[in-house]
Amino acid sequence: MKGKIMTQTNEKTTHTHIKHHGRSLLLAAVALLFGATLVLWGWNTVAADLLGAPPAKFVHAVALEALVAGLLIAVLLPFKVINQTPSA
Repeated sequence: MKGKIMTQTNEKTTHTHIKHHGRSLLLAAVALLFGATLVLWGWNTVAADLLGAPPAKFVHAVALEALVAGLLIAVLLPFKVINQTPSA
């Protein structure tokens, strides 16, 4: 059956996809919180203590992470779309 798209719509497949997306979402949330904590700690340790800059809040660390992630997606996504090869 070359050229046909095969799909499965049973409950097990749907449950597996939902479970996979839930795991990915949980992992992304944990990475965001852990990364923001590290960014905040790093900024407050280096810039605030050593360089005399004002200390940052947790919201600033999350915003910085979101900015970096957005820039990476904006830069790398076009290359992924352009270089994508069709599946056989």
